[in-house]
Amino acid sequence: MDSSQSNTVAYYFLIVILLLSNVYFFAIYRSAKKNAGLITVSEETFREGKRALKFMDLMVNLLLSGKVVSDDERIRLENAVRDIGDEVILAKWKAFTESDTEAMAQKKLLDLLMALIEKVEVSTN
Repeated sequence: MDSSQSNTVAYYFLIVILLLSNVYFFAIYRSAKKNAGLITVSEETFREGKRALKFMDLMVNLLLSGKVVSDDERIRLENAVRDIGDEVILAKWKAFTESDTEAMAQKKLLDLLMALIEKVEVSTN
């Protein structure tokens, strides 16, 4: 084999190695990108759970303390429940606030609390 043929073989070998390394690094990139998407979803779920906990804390402090809730406090509660970003929880909140009787309000409040607890449980798993 002369030097030009050995150079050609070396170039082909180098090209094959570079192509294989590109395929390998592309596979790693795709895997990392896929995992990054999962982490982003988990972070958002965690944030929703955190907002649910903040709302629960506010609700317990304002509603279950036995004092009369002012308009400002009700607006704070309304904004906090909307910040959670969960339509089910918002619907349960509206059902609670639109209750006609105390017994119905207690039942709707229990439904709301159970939905909030479920939201927090999902965000911690």
